[in-house]
Amino acid sequence: TITSLENMYHLNLAQNYLHGNLPLNMSNLKSLEIFDLGGNAGLNGSLPSSLYELSQLQQLDLHGNMLSGTISDEIGQLSALTLLSLFDNRFSGTLPSTLGLCVYLEYLYIHNTNIGGTVPDDVCSLTTKSLSYTEDYWAFSSDCLHGNVSTTPFIMCECCDVCCDHVSHQCIQ
Repeated sequence: TITSLENMYHLNLAQNYLHGNLPLNMSNLKSLEIFDLGGNAGLNGSLPSSLYELSQLQQLDLHGNMLSGTISDEIGQLSALTLLSLFDNRFSGTLPSTLGLCVYLEYLYIHNTNIGGTVPDDVCSLTTKSLSYTEDYWAFSSDCLHGNVSTTPFIMCECCDVCCDHVSHQCIQ
C-alpha cells in the first residue's frame, strides 16, 4: 500500500475522483514533504491522528473534498508546514492556537468550511514571522467577510488577507 512507502517525499493524487476515508496509519510516510489530495470531492471522514506525525510535511493540500471533524491541537507538530489548504470541506470547530507553532506557514486557506470562532493571536503572529523568512507574501483566507456575520460559520480574523462569505462563496481581498 501507499502508506508503506517510507521514502516517498511527494504524493500528489489531486483530482483523481478518489473517495472514502484517509488511511488511518500514515506514520510510515516519514519522508513525506508534499501531500496533495485536493479536489477529489469524494474523500470524507476526519483527519487521522497519524497525519500529525508527518514531521517533514511542508505542504498539505486537502481542499475540495468532504472532510469533516475538527482540526486537532496536534497540528502544531507539523512545524515544517509552509502551506495548509483545507478550504471547501466540512471541517468544524475552531482553529487551534497550536497552529502558531508552524512558524514557516505562508499560506493558510480555511474558507468555505465550518470553522468558526476567533483566529488565535498565535496564528495571526505568523503573518509577521513568515514575512521575515520569505520574500513572498502571507496569504490567509477564511470566512470572515463582514456580511457573513449573521450566518454561521463566521470567523473573527484580524490578520486575514482574503475574507470570504460562506453562503455566496465570494471572496474579497
